[in-house]
Amino acid sequence: MPKRLVTESKYHSVEDVFDAAIQKHHERTQQYPGDDPWGNGGWRAQLVEMRKKLDRLWTHWDSDDESIMLAEDDAIDIIVYGAFFVILMEMGNANGTWPWPDND
Repeated sequence: MPKRLVTESKYHSVEDVFDAAIQKHHERTQQYPGDDPWGNGGWRAQLVEMRKKLDRLWTHWDSDDESIMLAEDDAIDIIVYGAFFVILMEMGNANGTWPWPDND
């Protein structure tokens, strides 16, 4: 694995990363007005989305400095999906409004 050069981060704290996630949420809300892109599938959909993002991140395990920077967006998405998972789980909203197949 190539040695990674450590440089200063544009994020100086965990709060900075959370702020970036909140900003992403606001951007998506404006991009899809009147839609509920996170709540439509309930908490189950959030798990699927987090898994997809994690699978993308995992491909960067042996990445070089340039390609790992492309993973930042997926990592921020996981934070947003995680927040919606917690909200929807607390609401008891497992399925949202999607017609999920019956698993009986």
